[in-house]
Amino acid sequence: MKKVKYTCGDCGKIITAYKRKTLTRRKCSKCGSYRIKFVGNSKKIKDTRKLKEYPFVSLIVVNYNGKSYLKDCFNSLAQLNYPKNKMEFIMVDNCSVDNSIEFIKKNYPSVSIIRSDRNSYARANNLGIMKTRGKFVALLSNDVKIDMGWLIELIKVITNSKKIGAVGSKILLLDGRIQSVGQQEYPNLYWGDIGFHEIDKGQYEKIKEVESINCAAVLFRKECLEDIGLLDEDFTYLEDIDLAIRCKRRGWKMTYVPSSIAHHRYSGTSFITNPEDPESVQRQKVEKNRLILIAKYFPDRLAESISTSAFFYIYKKYDLLYETLPLVFKKLLKENDKDAVIEILPNFFSNLRKIVHYEKDVSNIKSQINQELLQIRKKLELKLELKDRKIDLKDDELRELRHNFELVNAELEEEKDKIKVIEEEIKELRYDLEFKKDKIKELSNSLEQNKKELERIKDVLRFKDNEIKELRNSRGYRFILEPLDKVYRKIIGEK
Repeated sequence: MKKVKYTCGDCGKIITAYKRKTLTRRKCSKCGSYRIKFVGNSKKIKDTRKLKEYPFVSLIVVNYNGKSYLKDCFNSLAQLNYPKNKMEFIMVDNCSVDNSIEFIKKNYPSVSIIRSDRNSYARANNLGIMKTRGKFVALLSNDVKIDMGWLIELIKVITNSKKIGAVGSKILLLDGRIQSVGQQEYPNLYWGDIGFHEIDKGQYEKIKEVESINCAAVLFRKECLEDIGLLDEDFTYLEDIDLAIRCKRRGWKMTYVPSSIAHHRYSGTSFITNPEDPESVQRQKVEKNRLILIAKYFPDRLAESISTSAFFYIYKKYDLLYETLPLVFKKLLKENDKDAVIEILPNFFSNLRKIVHYEKDVSNIKSQINQELLQIRKKLELKLELKDRKIDLKDDELRELRHNFELVNAELEEEKDKIKVIEEEIKELRYDLEFKKDKIKELSNSLEQNKKELERIKDVLRFKDNEIKELRNSRGYRFILEPLDKVYRKIIGEK
């Protein structure tokens, strides 16, 4: 039997062994994991762990008041099954006030620390990227914890093709559900994570090209970043979508790698900003930066994008809209020609007026709706009156049916009593019948005995009859008794 190779899904260790015919699970001798996968014949497998040279990788963690997350994050980075001399760790701090820097200096002295002059995720990453020495650059959130084989699995894929500009992980929530296996565009120029909140049942286990990658845990080719440019510091969210659009336009591919696992505390930084409602903070950032993104790449759809946002119409976040408009106009003028902007503005202001006059329009619509509701109410009341009458008729019918049912039920009870009496009589008759059966048995037994006695008497009589016949046939009877008998009969007859 030929040996084949298996790989550990956690630590990346390559195991050479005979292929088992049974269903027993293999266990990794290094980390103890059972996530062992068959990868084929040993002769055909390229063992990445045994490469003479590993590419140098720079790993950047952006932090803002995330001291409580840093231990898990940097402990997981320290346990990567990648050569330590082929990695550098950089933490860029966004003006934290929770002693995050002191914590890193004390516990992780090998980590390079860069202080940003303002709290900007994009700017912090740019400061880190400009200081990197690696051929590949990893961007990580401070609330992420990565598996041991996270980096090497990404390296295996990104080094297979020079067209791949970035590779992303399978990002799981802390409860084990999926957060992201790549990102895709939705209607009305919204973007979201693929597989969000789904249970991980192995439905996303194939390496595939995706539209965008969640930047909570992503590995870029530095050549790609140099080609498309650094992160756009006008964004405070959706930076990953901005990078994806630029990668696509410059011909770079983005690939999802399911064997690279990261665990993410969803909305961890938003929780620090607003512990009571972190999702609200995140939603506001999405809506605000969506408009900036559309102004940059899809200016002809900017006007309609305002009216397709329920955030402004339903939740009435007009203050956020007015706060965002200067940034949108600034981006619009920065990224587009003046003539194109002038052409867009009429439709844009038309839709903006709809939002400004939304309350008035809503009040008019409400009054119309109220009138229609009154008419509908009257019609419904008439229908209800007719239904009430029908219900009353049905009630009368039900009362009659109940009365008839009670009568029938009473008759049934009487019949039941009669049946009980008959059953008792049947029982008595059965007892009498059993008694008579016993009597008959006794009589039949005595009759049998009498029959036997009668047969015995018959046998005795036959015997006596035979004796008499023998006596009559004897000579003594013929010569002595028979003549005497005749004499005797004559004497009697004479008398």
